[in-house]
Amino acid sequence: MVNHRGIARSIMRPLLIWGLALLIPVLLVLGSVRLVMTPQFLQLEYQRPGFPEDSYGFTTADRLYYAPFAIAYLLNDAPLAYLGDLTFADGAQLYQASELQHMADVKTVTRTAFAVLLWGSLGAVLVIALLWTRDRSALALALLRGGLLTVGGIVVIVFGVIIAWDSFFTTFHQLFFQDGTWI
Repeated sequence: MVNHRGIARSIMRPLLIWGLALLIPVLLVLGSVRLVMTPQFLQLEYQRPGFPEDSYGFTTADRLYYAPFAIAYLLNDAPLAYLGDLTFADGAQLYQASELQHMADVKTVTRTAFAVLLWGSLGAVLVIALLWTRDRSALALALLRGGLLTVGGIVVIVFGVIIAWDSFFTTFHQLFFQDGTWI
């Protein structure tokens, strides 16, 4: 007689372990991205001693005034006009057409990423709860592998940034954004 439970368990255990392990670096990255997309982070970062001057001449006060609009646009349901209607005190448009297109692309990527964060987090919680109650050694193994994948990913990214920043930057943007909107 075939033991179907044993077969199912032998298949499910590695799937749950690797599924959770692969989710960990993704959720850590996306969670970190969400944390920096806050007005509080802008305040902290723009007022940090040694923060570089803006090459376009924006003061810290200008940056702190205008930057929250960009973050709000990425996180809300407003149309592109939310940013397109912004003007300087003299009435000039704040964003050029190519910048607006880039922000629309960023919003699409952001929404997709945060949907992955939401559903991935729910999936991770379910897998953690299941493994916690049924197989804690599998949970420990998944967390270990997830940690190793995270560290390995960081090493690869840092290596890529150090060795070939321009290529890294270009490849990243080509993956996610329309040509001509991010240069």
